[in-house]
Amino acid sequence: MISHKATTGRSWRLLGILALLALLPAAGLAIALEAAQKSHLPGRVLNACLAMMGAAWDLTEQQFLVAPLTAVAVLFVAGSFLWAVLSTGASLVNTRRLLHRSRRYIRGRFEKLDAVLTRPQFRHLRLRLLDSPRPLAFTVGLWHPQVVLSEGMISTLSPEELAAVLFHELGHVQSRDPLRLAVVRFLAGALWFLPVARSLAAGFADAVEAAADDWAVANTRQPVDLASALVKTARAGVQQAIPLATPLAGHLTVEDRVERLLGVANRKRPETTRRRWVATGFITALLMAFLVLPHARSATQRRVEQAMATMPLMNCHVSQR
Repeated sequence: MISHKATTGRSWRLLGILALLALLPAAGLAIALEAAQKSHLPGRVLNACLAMMGAAWDLTEQQFLVAPLTAVAVLFVAGSFLWAVLSTGASLVNTRRLLHRSRRYIRGRFEKLDAVLTRPQFRHLRLRLLDSPRPLAFTVGLWHPQVVLSEGMISTLSPEELAAVLFHELGHVQSRDPLRLAVVRFLAGALWFLPVARSLAAGFADAVEAAADDWAVANTRQPVDLASALVKTARAGVQQAIPLATPLAGHLTVEDRVERLLGVANRKRPETTRRRWVATGFITALLMAFLVLPHARSATQRRVEQAMATMPLMNCHVSQR
């Protein structure tokens, strides 16, 4: 069993790598847009957004004849980031709708759940109840995470299994996994054209679930309880995941998680291959060249023109007798 600290550290490393990958095309896009418009943006947010859209359109219109590859690269990167924003926003809206279907749990309705909640670790747990016969348990909330538990989950699991599931979700709460998953989903959507992005996002999803499993085992000291709960929910056709519109799927299956909890040697998870990194580096270098090199050439040309303008004129006078 890998420690909770190790799995959590791996998830943060993968998130950092994705963020660094996103900085390169974002910086190139900023340089390309800065080359199109040198004027200061207005103070108001709306006017600033309209000015940025106008700058992007001016760059596209001007550069399609002079540098068509730069214009295509700008549209490609800007469209990818815009799609990631819209997709992540739709996911959060759907999650909010699902959250509104639940209600805050008041003790006294389920004796089995009340007995589990008497543990001191759940003293400050924000728990909501969902009226659904399906066994569901997930964590939502970017800034104030809370756990949603369905009536089907309460009736399906034993008190020990229910405690293991709540500890698993508590691990998501303490690591702020809904916020981190939203960030990773946005980065993976914005960098869909990089082969390594999806692999890093899937590895992050695996590390998040493994860290929550380790947190549950560290508190219950009974990995069999969580493994049994996973098997029961899998039989009902439900997988434990944070419910967003575009699920961030990992490589770990329910069988892999159960084998990991029981200490059975499971299949080796697919790692990010060197070929994907090489392809990612080539695509990134090519994209940055399209975005940055035209701006560098124009800046050099401006410096040459300024230098030529400051040079003294040479006049030739012919003496006349």
